[in-house]
Formats: sequence, structure tokens, C-alpha cells
Amino acid sequence: MSPGGWRLLLSASEIIGGAVGAVVFIAQALDSARPVWHTAFAVLFCAVSAVAGWRLLRRLTGALGLSIAVQAAQVLWIWMPSAAYRMTSGIALVGSYTTGRGPDAIVGATAAFRIGLPDPGAGIGAGINLFAVAALVALIHVRRASRLTTA
Repeated sequence: MSPGGWRLLLSASEIIGGAVGAVVFIAQALDSARPVWHTAFAVLFCAVSAVAGWRLLRRLTGALGLSIAVQAAQVLWIWMPSAAYRMTSGIALVGSYTTGRGPDAIVGATAAFRIGLPDPGAGIGAGINLFAVAALVALIHVRRASRLTTA
């Protein structure tokens, strides 16, 4: 895919995933026992994702760096009995393995957020969001290409 194609795909994923994710997390907060800080952080992450996508789409200053940070936060997922870390806003292709659930895959558009809260039944495990890895590679390639053309 061309750098322009990646830019369009990633910006759409970040904008739509961020906007839908923020709405979903706010709606869940109305009917959830999760701590307020967790919902606030989830909504903040989704908002940053949407802003990163908008800036990337408009080719604004700092857009590539912000999108790289958003995608990097989504690469690694970790499950432990007392806590978990997973963040996704937009397109995801996650391969994972946990002692409680075995091998698993998540494919599609999703909004997932969990920091510090246990994930019941998951056990211990890890996952990698392969779409975020591909997005990071593409963004770094776009960043290098843009530096070469401006140098």
C-alpha cells in the first residue's frame, strides 16, 4: 500500500475508532462498576486517537508523532490475575494466548481498554496487535519519506 493509502486508512481508523470508542466508554460508565478514573482514561485515549487521526488526515504538524504514539500504545496486551493492560481504538488484529482461555484472536474494529483492572478468567498471558505493528512500520516509513522530501 502506498504511503498515502496508509495515511488514509490509519486516519480513518483513528478517527472512527476514537469517536465510537469514546461514546461506548461513556455509555458503559453509566451502567458500570468500573472506577471513574478508568472510564476517564479510556475516553481520553479515544479522544487522543481521534485527534491523531484528524491531524494525520489533514497532514498537520506533529501528526505522525502523535499517531505513532497512539499506535505504539496498542501493540502489546498483557493479562495477569490482578491486572491487565490492553488498549485498542479502531482496527485490530490481535493474536493472544492466556492460561485461562488458551489461544485467541480478535479481528475487526474494536474499542478495548483495560489498565490496572483484573480480567476475570484470563489468567496470565500476552497478545500482540498486528495491525498496530503494521501501522507503526507504515507511519515510520511515511515519516522517513517525508523527511527525505523536505531535506
